[in-house]
Amino acid sequence: GFSSEAIEWVLDYLRRYNLVNDRAFARVYARERLQQRPMGHLLLAAELRNRGIPAEVISDVLESAYSETPESELAAALARKKIRTLSRETPVKARKKLADFLQRRGFTWDVVSEVLEQLDWPDAQAGE
Repeated sequence: GFSSEAIEWVLDYLRRYNLVNDRAFARVYARERLQQRPMGHLLLAAELRNRGIPAEVISDVLESAYSETPESELAAALARKKIRTLSRETPVKARKKLADFLQRRGFTWDVVSEVLEQLDWPDAQAGE
């Protein structure tokens, strides 16, 4: 219900004071999300895309965000934490559940398989 002049004035004001800045918003959002709920680039990119961030900004922000802490490190930390909850599962089921969990968190299969190989599995799981 606002006039186009009023809308334009507000947008100009916000731009002038750098309050409408997709890149700055995306940087802060990515950093906070990775601290609060570590995830892979696929999920983080989808979240940024859903918030209207342009693809080129997403690409730059993700590159920067994961240069501080690589995805494989985030996935490995999550896996070490999650594996404790899977101790009652059969080895095959535990690996499957862990892989599914990491993929739901937005990690690619390359990262997931790397993490699964690096984990110290109990002796019963070593051969699988």
